[in-house]
Amino acid sequence: MSDAPADTAPTTDAPADQAPATDAPDFSSLADLGLTPEQIVGRLEASRKWEERAKANATAAKEFERVQRESLPEQERLVAEAKAAARAEVLAEVGGDRVRDAIRVATAGRAVDVEALLEGLDPSRFVAEDGQPDTAGIGAWVDRIAPKAAAELATPWPDLGQGATSTAPLNSTQLERDLKSALGI
Repeated sequence: MSDAPADTAPTTDAPADQAPATDAPDFSSLADLGLTPEQIVGRLEASRKWEERAKANATAAKEFERVQRESLPEQERLVAEAKAAARAEVLAEVGGDRVRDAIRVATAGRAVDVEALLEGLDPSRFVAEDGQPDTAGIGAWVDRIAPKAAAELATPWPDLGQGATSTAPLNSTQLERDLKSALGI
């Protein structure tokens, strides 16, 4: 173990024949963490190692579930398959309803007949494997079919309440103003 503190900056006594690594990431935004670039690289490598272990564990868990399903007696296996099929069917049905609702939300305020869109739509296109609607896909699809109006995209100019405003003449009444506006006078 070295006597030097771990968070000291590296020295520049490197041999002249070693060129600095060009593929080293830029850690200028991480300077306030108090870590040296070597420490950050070490932590990133450890993170990658744990990520690989997690992926291996997920693969092993899937393999374990497969072996466990295969080792069940036939009657229990059939019951488990029936449960899985029923769950998939319910998720597909409920997922379709949730996709329709997500489309209604995404098309709110746009000049499009939502019910006409939903009549010819296959909602299974936008249902993920877990039965949840794919909101990013729905948003992109709605933007292609009914883009937002330019007025909706522009930020409205705020009314700061300053400057001249038009007011009714002093001899006018509210009823008279309403009648004139209704008649277009």
